[in-house]
Amino acid sequence: CEVTVSGLLPPQTEFRLNITAVDGGGLETYIVARIFVKDVNNNSPVFEKSRYYYEIVEGDYADKLLGHVVASDPDFGENGNVSYTLLQKRDSSSKLPFVVSFDGIITVD
Repeated sequence: CEVTVSGLLPPQTEFRLNITAVDGGGLETYIVARIFVKDVNNNSPVFEKSRYYYEIVEGDYADKLLGHVVASDPDFGENGNVSYTLLQKRDSSSKLPFVVSFDGIITVD
């Protein structure tokens, strides 16, 4: 038995195929084949805004909340989970004075 896919299958979908086998004498048997379409990580996260702008008054910064960035990923399961990190310039030896949490909250370190 050969199963051919004729189009795109939606991710995270299960199909059940009832397959019958018949011999030359008319005896038959059947099975149910389950096919699960697993999601692949084919979408990049996208930020809700193209730019985020924050201001802070000089002075008492300790653990000061600056803001929140939000991105989403249309993939399913682990492939759709988004977390955040700060990137630092390669040639910079000084640590950035900011922290971004795994859920996108930016604070002064």
